[in-house]
Amino acid sequence: MGDLCNVLWAKKDDSQGKEAWLPLIQHLEDTGRVCGFLWDHWLCDGQKRIISGGEDFDLGRQIMIFLGAIHDLGKATPVFQTKNSRFHRGDLDLELLERLERAGARGISDFLSANVKLSPHNVAGETLLCRFDERFRQPQDISSIVGGHHGRPVSEEMLNKQLTICRMNYFQAEREGDPLWELWEHSQRKILSWALAQAGFSASSEIPVLSVPAQVQALGLLTMADWIASNTDYFPLISALEDTVADNRARFEEGMNRWFKTAGWEPENLCAEPEAFRHRFGFNPRSVQQIFLDTIEACEQPGLFILEAPMGMGKTEAALMGAEQLAYQTDRKGVFFGLPTQATSNGIFPRIEQWLSSISDDSGSGNELRLIHGKANLNPDYNELISVSHIADDADTNEAFVVNQWFSGKKTAILDDFVVGTVDQFLLAALKQKHLALRQLAFAKKVIIIDEVHAYDAYMSQYLQEALTWMASCHVPVILLSATLSADSRYLLTKAYLKGLGVRSKEMTVEGEPLKDYLSSDAYPLITYTDGLSMRQVRDFPANQEKRISIERIRDDEIETVIDEVFAEGGNVGIIVNTVKRAQELAQQLAGRYGEDMVELLHSSFLATERVRKEAELLRLLGKGDENLRPDRKIVVGTQVIEQSLDIDFDLMISELAPIDLLIQRLGRLHRHQRKRPAGCQEPRLCLLGCSDDLEFQDGSEAVYGGYLLARSQYYLKDAISLPGDISPLVQAVYGNQEPDLEPETAEKYHEYQKEADERIEEKRKRAKTYRLQDPYLKKDRIDKLTLHGWLDHPTEDTSDEGGNSQVRDADECIEIIALRQLEHGYGTLFGDLAGQDISGRIQESKIGMELAGETLRLPRPLCMPYRIEKTIRELENIYLQNFSSWDASAWLRGSLGILFDEDMNCRINGYLLHYDRKYGLSYQKEG
Repeated sequence: MGDLCNVLWAKKDDSQGKEAWLPLIQHLEDTGRVCGFLWDHWLCDGQKRIISGGEDFDLGRQIMIFLGAIHDLGKATPVFQTKNSRFHRGDLDLELLERLERAGARGISDFLSANVKLSPHNVAGETLLCRFDERFRQPQDISSIVGGHHGRPVSEEMLNKQLTICRMNYFQAEREGDPLWELWEHSQRKILSWALAQAGFSASSEIPVLSVPAQVQALGLLTMADWIASNTDYFPLISALEDTVADNRARFEEGMNRWFKTAGWEPENLCAEPEAFRHRFGFNPRSVQQIFLDTIEACEQPGLFILEAPMGMGKTEAALMGAEQLAYQTDRKGVFFGLPTQATSNGIFPRIEQWLSSISDDSGSGNELRLIHGKANLNPDYNELISVSHIADDADTNEAFVVNQWFSGKKTAILDDFVVGTVDQFLLAALKQKHLALRQLAFAKKVIIIDEVHAYDAYMSQYLQEALTWMASCHVPVILLSATLSADSRYLLTKAYLKGLGVRSKEMTVEGEPLKDYLSSDAYPLITYTDGLSMRQVRDFPANQEKRISIERIRDDEIETVIDEVFAEGGNVGIIVNTVKRAQELAQQLAGRYGEDMVELLHSSFLATERVRKEAELLRLLGKGDENLRPDRKIVVGTQVIEQSLDIDFDLMISELAPIDLLIQRLGRLHRHQRKRPAGCQEPRLCLLGCSDDLEFQDGSEAVYGGYLLARSQYYLKDAISLPGDISPLVQAVYGNQEPDLEPETAEKYHEYQKEADERIEEKRKRAKTYRLQDPYLKKDRIDKLTLHGWLDHPTEDTSDEGGNSQVRDADECIEIIALRQLEHGYGTLFGDLAGQDISGRIQESKIGMELAGETLRLPRPLCMPYRIEKTIRELENIYLQNFSSWDASAWLRGSLGILFDEDMNCRINGYLLHYDRKYGLSYQKEG
């Protein structure tokens, strides 16, 4: 290729006592080959269609190989080639510079630039492409992908200054025509010509213009390929004594064999048949499930599906089977199942594992399954999969899944084919954050399922709607599940997806009605779906058996009377309240009356390990399992974690007033399963706390939910509710616009609440826009918009998943710490096998680090308020420096903060006394 091109380096390393390097051309070839491999074996046809702009997949493959072969063009510059391995120039650096000198770059060893940081190699690569060829200037689609391959597209402001004040960085000379300038530019142009030839293009004009969604997919795939090709476990450096790789083909095959574990999922067309459903789950589909699957199968261009059906009707199984059919019809190769909380994600994981096992048994191939959230390592089912991943190449293993270790990083975990996680992972697809293209690539390969879609407030819904728009722009099928969805939410979600297809929903009519009016149906169950650019609903279903629940409004001082009546005949009582503090106080009161063994407590202020243990015990006692384990009498006090996660069954329920959709979710835990009930609990009954004729609600409930929804829910909820028949009418009434008929005194209070709610929603919407993506540009008529420039302008600076999660959830900032117990020497855990042991000197043991990483606890809200959080963090950092600095060396603990409880389980921080009790969890009180 030419002397200078052959001695340019891409990577170098002398840290292991051996001098090693990788020629730039070799890395470019590796990356181009990996791009081709991912196109052939990893990418789904649906994504290929987006990048190719149609059915010419060979053309799309050429585009990706070219991007891989040219992505690091910016390393063929003096400013990059003079970078040192360390703080000071070493022998390897000198040797590589001498090679450049011998190839004609005279004086390169003494090269100095005043603007080194202005020309990182991704910026330089884009700058050179735009300089060399009109195709890469107008439009800047391909060039902006090259500029963005390190996670964030380059700003036009930065590009414009490159060849005005940074010329030396590119050509080792200030003036065009200088021999050094000519040498560098000649070599850079040679690399461009070589990259085009590698991809099979005879000229750059043969590269078609990419749409913005295609650019995002291509950028994600290029980033993935670059990371694989840069991993020295797969593609090692060579000795500094060698000029080239001995056998390129063998190098590539060995590298991909190390990385590539499973061939991927090839879905089959069998899902609408009842036999297929029975084969997957062991029972025949219910009418709702069968109609849902028939609806999907009948679509020619399936897109968005919203399934609204009662709790316990098997929406999960319908969605999984529907995802299988959608994957076949739309050429996808994976599934993402998103839920509101970590607890719900843990709960659904075994069911998806069983479904995926059935698929794997049929196909005879392994499929990757991943659980993604901050406490995934506490899930025993997931940990079992992780443990067997080390024997993934053993053909005799009984496990059907391979957890590909390359995907273990936080940014790459979402790339696995089958992923269960919190909905935050999907909402992050609409957050301006570094490496966003990688996340969008991951989701575009899958069928997306989002459960309990009613659970997301106005803030999170902004991100959900934008993510739906971007998924629609790549024709990604999405299934949304809910038992209690308002008509307004249904319309906004549908509108967002249609926007991504280029449909103006305001101008759309369905069966002669404006779209919004058509979607306002209170039919239930209900399927709302898109087929191509058209919108449809399925409203006719066989009648369901109704469950009538009587509702009795009671005062707090009547709780024990109700329990006494139940306990006279036996029964298990669930009590759900709206705050942790209220739950603790009530549990202590009832334990004093009925005994501690009779009362269980569950809320979010337990140690993560303790909460997992408590949930498992409640499932064992009150779940669907062995009737002999079910206690005769038990009281379970809890917060919203019960309504969101656990498949448990109470004989009687007591609940504080909450918004109607959440109250209905709570009722899903009342007489949930078919079983023989105690004599006093033959009929389902809800005892409702916290109602107020004058709309003066309890402070805690009002702080959590706002008075407006509490007032409307109380107004429309009568003395009985019939499930599922009343679900949709009640939800539509509470979330609709009809004014309740109130007395003048209470009407004034109601309108105060209404104004506060409107202001809060508007404020949430404005805040969500700060870091939320703009809508994708879908046309090709404006050259200036066919680029990734500006895509991530004004991004969030926090590139971590944890930081991103906090951006897409509208919650007060919380601090999660690792809670430990101070010992005479060192520290141990609060409970368990390590409780009495000093483990401070064993932090580097992987097992110890992993166990400590699960001992997390959320600090109380007062310590995290905006006016107090900085001082709280400073105190935690001081504790870290005094006690936990060795955590820096642990992959499990690095970046975590910790606190130490004394022998009485007390801890002081920022003016608060914290106390941890194994029965009641974390409590606090202000000192002084």
